[in-house]
Amino acid sequence: MAGVLIVDQSPGLARDVAAVCQSVGLSVVGAARDGLDAVDQAMRLRPSHLVLDLLLPRLSGTQLLATLRRQGLSPLIVVVTAITARESILAARQAGAHAYLLKPLATARLIEVLSSRRGDVVAAITG
Repeated sequence: MAGVLIVDQSPGLARDVAAVCQSVGLSVVGAARDGLDAVDQAMRLRPSHLVLDLLLPRLSGTQLLATLRRQGLSPLIVVVTAITARESILAARQAGAHAYLLKPLATARLIEVLSSRRGDVVAAITG
């Protein structure tokens, strides 16, 4: 299914991301507040895009990405997080992240990433 699954503990950030997605013509097909719920929804909804934080309860964002990869899912992945550690950035990239954006979220940067073609790899480390 074409659409975006948003995974973040913060309802406010999830709303902001949803508004950005809709502004670039992407429908939001689901939202989860923890990693396990995100896995369930991703398996059921098969989103084309995944926007997630790495700091999630029950299953971290990095573990979530590894699980989805093992299950054969490969949405365009955009990490939106407050984690600035180089190891986390590298782990996210190795797990398939196309972009890594820092909180607070720069809306223009997210629009740019979501508007990029599927094959593009966007290395975005911004604050």
